[in-house]
Amino acid sequence: MAIVGLLVFVPGLRAGLASEDFDFYRTAHLADIHQVVKAFVPNDYFWYRPVQELAYWAEAHLFGFDPFAFHAVSLAGHITSSALLYWLARRLGCSPLASFATGIIFITSVHAHEVVWWWADLHYAFGGPLILGTLLAWFGSRRLLAVFLATAALLTDESSILIAPVVMLGEFLLAGGSLTWAQRLVTAIRSAIPLIALLVLYFVFRLGIGGGIWGESVPCHSPSCIAAGIVNYGARLVLRPDRAYGLYEHFKLILATLGVLAGGVIAVVVATRGRYRRVIAFGAGWTTLTVLFFVLALWPYASDRFMYYPDMGIALALGGFAQEAIRAFGDGSRVARLVASLGVVSLLLWVGAGIHMLEVRAGGWIRAGNAATLIVDNVFARVPDAPHGVLLQIDDVPDSVQPVFPPGNTGPYLFRNGLESAVRLRFGRDDISVVWTGHPAHGATTIVIHLRVNADNSVVTVSEP
Repeated sequence: MAIVGLLVFVPGLRAGLASEDFDFYRTAHLADIHQVVKAFVPNDYFWYRPVQELAYWAEAHLFGFDPFAFHAVSLAGHITSSALLYWLARRLGCSPLASFATGIIFITSVHAHEVVWWWADLHYAFGGPLILGTLLAWFGSRRLLAVFLATAALLTDESSILIAPVVMLGEFLLAGGSLTWAQRLVTAIRSAIPLIALLVLYFVFRLGIGGGIWGESVPCHSPSCIAAGIVNYGARLVLRPDRAYGLYEHFKLILATLGVLAGGVIAVVVATRGRYRRVIAFGAGWTTLTVLFFVLALWPYASDRFMYYPDMGIALALGGFAQEAIRAFGDGSRVARLVASLGVVSLLLWVGAGIHMLEVRAGGWIRAGNAATLIVDNVFARVPDAPHGVLLQIDDVPDSVQPVFPPGNTGPYLFRNGLESAVRLRFGRDDISVVWTGHPAHGATTIVIHLRVNADNSVVTVSEP
């Protein structure tokens, strides 16, 4: 799995920094350890991810301005998540081959491109191993270790609040014996009390000391809007290659209906005939819980990184299907073997399409990093001796490599944010303010130099003071 991860993701490690990367690097570069420790005290005006802040600080001071090293650390986190997902599948009863399929499906996830090649998503690269490590420890009856890892996960990524419901789902589905559904539910809740207590303490800590929880967007909560979000997330999770999303947009209703019907048929067959139905149901339930969380918390804001945790559940469910296929090849009927063969071929084609998508996106992130560096270098070349306290007004700053990266709002970015930090890093000065579309300046003086970015990323002067 590590070899596959390296083959797929190493080409994109040449990507430079982009957008918020410059903000995070500059903050980490200027911070001392005391400021990093203060990040463990929550607030209500920004994300509460102190472990991520500590990781930024450590990487910035260990490697300096070295995007390759930053991306390599993120790739190590992604590979670690894939390995832990393999061991989780083994823990749940899958064979080594089916568990290997689980890991390969996740390590080639098309939604990992932002996690590996965009440093701003470091919390996913660290949160993934912590969440999966928690589940592996929990279902391995190492509850104290699980609580410790869950605590670290909550300090890394807010999405870790899903650990408790995912654990309860697993306890409910994987419970043995002849327990009724009600008994399973009570058992699942009782067993997860330590994680539930941890979650309560987390919210008391965030709301009591921090005074609230900051959000990235204003989500919609009408039934029609939530339904649209669920359908959109479902399409993003399964459609490959990118151009298939255009077909989906033209036939959204009929494809969504067919998808629901196919899912229902598969669910019935698995429930009645599948020996590994609990593993499949656990993976599918995991994906459902995480999708609902992101839809309710963020939709209509959506990006590929939000699919990273749902992809874990999909990989686990498909690993369960792989185990069913292995069983069919061994002792199934001719029809079962034919269906299993078709399923294996379809899965290989789907994974292959994802690898091709990642290859294309690697090139996109490399172009984005090169373009961001070139723009900043050209700004410096245009005004190398900028006056003290100057305001640089820069027009036509590109937001992304392309306006929309199917299927939706996702990278590679250039300067959706981070331009001021990038310029200050290039000049080596903090007295320079920058304003561009949608980003007002802070602390600017009356000295203004007006610049414009051309289509070839060159920079021209529009007016000087």
